[in-house]
Amino acid sequence: MSTPPNDNSPQWGNPGNPGYPAGPQTPGNPYSGQPAGQPGGQPSKFGTEAYNPGAGYGAPMEEPNKFRTLKTLTLASLGVYVLSQIFGLMSIFTPESEQVIRDQFAAMNMPVTDDDINAAMAFSVGLAVVLTVIAVGLYLLVYFGLRAKKNWARITGVVLAILGTVFTVGGLLMDSGAMTSGMGLVSLALTVAWVALNIYWLVLAFNGQVKAYLEQFNR
Repeated sequence: MSTPPNDNSPQWGNPGNPGYPAGPQTPGNPYSGQPAGQPGGQPSKFGTEAYNPGAGYGAPMEEPNKFRTLKTLTLASLGVYVLSQIFGLMSIFTPESEQVIRDQFAAMNMPVTDDDINAAMAFSVGLAVVLTVIAVGLYLLVYFGLRAKKNWARITGVVLAILGTVFTVGGLLMDSGAMTSGMGLVSLALTVAWVALNIYWLVLAFNGQVKAYLEQFNR
């Protein structure tokens, strides 16, 4: 025979929720509908968003290593370009270049004298110097623009690097016979190194971190 419950025994059954024990709805109670540690039933957002350093403090994105490398490559490309131009100027005064000029006059059925050859060489030197000065100015424009964290400098550099690489490779393919002398081979090696630096520069310039870093300063 069972003992009838007395007045001091717990009353089983919850009038509002039959079948479940009555009592306070504590955080973490599997029957309360409230997640642990979240009063009021608000779900936790921990672990649902990617970590963003300084996101809550308005801090700018730190300078990526790729951006530092991009600035260094700008100066490296400038140095290789100037060296290649110097060797290119020196190659103008070789017998091979003189013969190229004579062949060009002969192809046009024009008589050629030593004065004509000297004038042609002087014109080539003058043109090369002017183009080199302009190129150096553009290099410095891009470099100091990058140092100032200007996104237009990255875009300008991309355009110049693409144009320079395309025209340089095209020139090598059309005039590969001029690279047969010792001076020409050195110039060719420097040109190939310059093209390789440009390609790597473009890879870094199109990098998402570099782009995002610069764009935050140009909004």
